[in-house]
Amino acid sequence: MNETETYIAEQIRLRVWSGYDGPAEVQDMITDILEADADEDMLRARVAEEFQRKSEAESSWPAETDCDKLNAAFRALREKGVIAIHNAGWDKSEAFHNCLEEYQSQGQPENLFGICYYTSQDVDGAVDGHGMYLGYSSTRPEMEEVDAERAGALICSELQNAGLKTEWGGTATSRIKLEIRWQNRG
Repeated sequence: MNETETYIAEQIRLRVWSGYDGPAEVQDMITDILEADADEDMLRARVAEEFQRKSEAESSWPAETDCDKLNAAFRALREKGVIAIHNAGWDKSEAFHNCLEEYQSQGQPENLFGICYYTSQDVDGAVDGHGMYLGYSSTRPEMEEVDAERAGALICSELQNAGLKTEWGGTATSRIKLEIRWQNRG
């Protein structure tokens, strides 16, 4: 494979194993990034092959994966005042913006004091076995540091209650490192 094909093949692998995209979305991604020097037929065929590999691997996954535990923790966070969004954007800036949009769409209720998210880039790292980092913040600028630290502590607590391991510096400016084996059935 040439450099372009190698890059696209890697993007196919990451998108399939993230568990967030189906075959049609991965094919659309190929359309978006395809270049003239790439073998389009080979890359498009690779999508079905990669989904087949993932399907075969899923049969050996535990009944409850770390991704299931992450889902449970995010549900608990939402019940306790933290907007928690999976795969919230490509990078931290987009994810933060999307979380604040969600907060505003809910009418900025007083009971929501924090946000929690991870990005597509974080998912890529998790798919490759490097864990992931969670971003978090306050929804109220006047209480930024206090609420962000409160959110960070609650996020760590809920993740640990769900059976996941975290590392956190305990400050409003440090991201939460999550040890996770990425097995997302989608």
